Amino acid sequence: MNYIYLLFFAGVVKLVDTLDLGSSAARLGGSSPFTRTIFYKMAVKDKKINENHRLISISLNESDYSESYNKSISRYSKNISLNGFRKGFVPKGLVVKMYGKAILSEEINKLFSEKLNNYVVEKKYNLIGEPIASSQIKEQDLNFGNTIDLDFEIGIAPKINVKLIDKKSFNYYNINPAKEDIDKHIVSMRKRYGSMTSPDLVEDEDVLMGDFEEVDSKNNKVLNGVSNSGTISLLSIKDKKLKSIFLGIKKNTKVIIKDIRKTFSNESDLCSLLNIKKEQLDSMSSLFSFELKNIQRVTMASLNEDFFKKVYPDTKIKDSKIFEDKIKEEISLNYQKDTDMLFKYNIYDDFMDNVDIPDVFLKKWLVSRNSLSEKEISKEYKNYSKYFKSQLIEGSIISFAKINVSKEDLESVAKQNVIDQFKYYGNRNIDENHLKQFTKQILENKEELKRLNEVVLSDKVISFLKTYVKIKEKSISMTEFIKLADKYKK
Repeated sequence: MNYIYLLFFAGVVKLVDTLDLGSSAARLGGSSPFTRTIFYKMAVKDKKINENHRLISISLNESDYSESYNKSISRYSKNISLNGFRKGFVPKGLVVKMYGKAILSEEINKLFSEKLNNYVVEKKYNLIGEPIASSQIKEQDLNFGNTIDLDFEIGIAPKINVKLIDKKSFNYYNINPAKEDIDKHIVSMRKRYGSMTSPDLVEDEDVLMGDFEEVDSKNNKVLNGVSNSGTISLLSIKDKKLKSIFLGIKKNTKVIIKDIRKTFSNESDLCSLLNIKKEQLDSMSSLFSFELKNIQRVTMASLNEDFFKKVYPDTKIKDSKIFEDKIKEEISLNYQKDTDMLFKYNIYDDFMDNVDIPDVFLKKWLVSRNSLSEKEISKEYKNYSKYFKSQLIEGSIISFAKINVSKEDLESVAKQNVIDQFKYYGNRNIDENHLKQFTKQILENKEELKRLNEVVLSDKVISFLKTYVKIKEKSISMTEFIKLADKYKK
């Protein structure tokens, strides 16, 4: 049996694990982690504090904990090693004297945890957050034979009626890709499928390879100074004036970089470029010479059938107009995830005012589990409240629509992730064995698996909502869409 141990003892050695009440399954109405129910004589009082906020008072007397306590004492006496005693022959009285309070603390912990959990399950309380021990047991009260009382505050998740949105109308926004975005995407694809050349003169977007040397004010090499062969992408230098010293130079030409820290403002990139540690940055000069050894330039692919076939191997495209339409369609599909999420959040907003969460309790709980103060939590509570409500709404929809995630769902979305990654780097013809191998690696990563599970659930919730509510489709620009979506970024 898995125990949930509550840490509420003051000044007592804790031989216990950490609190784990309020898991997503329990909070959202999932099954309890406990496989059997144990009944004790201990008394439980249940008092309403506010709507969905209750005080649970539990009282343990000697008969509730004596059996488990005595068994633990016997177990410790058999297994403990003490100088002067053979293992298994340590007197119980000595164990009680040395470890009695710690063992009693552990057993009391288990009993409070079990009783609280069993009571929550029995009453079918759907918890939000985790129970808070609102009192402590002092060390002087923790003596065998005493009656021990403890109070817990719990937050109860409100019931959400999904039918409230049945047949309501909601906007679904289709984003029209701007001509500028389509043109940029085509240029990006032409570069991706272009060829690498080595021209004689440097231009704005070239990649340069050469030798760096630290120099003094007279441009002489610094003795024992920094030197390294490195590669520069001119696209990474945003300042036009700093970039200008490289433009138009030939191979084997040397230029002076007056302030290498400004030219390459990212410290990690600069350290990598010069092959030094960050600690060396402060002691080295800002003056460096750079001798150009080679120039690499991507020549964009021509807009012809050969290029179209490389980009879309399964589609026959004869001219630039059809290719442009295909690019527009692809961009629109990429926007769909964003429009889907806005559609979902707009529906969640419709629920928000009808979701009555126990704010007072949740603020207490957030303070208890964060390093933030009550004032800081209050300042940010509006965002916390939205998050809690959104999670409850989504959980209610998942339950109402009987949505679940299968192994096949996870495999499918993992496979698509791999395909999308390959496409991003210009590879649209993926070997099936490689696809299986990379998909398997994703599914074996616990963090990735958790993320994919959330993606599948969200996608299925959106699919359900699209069939459950009335949709008004509207075409808008990306600029207009960003304005609508901005409120969800705050």
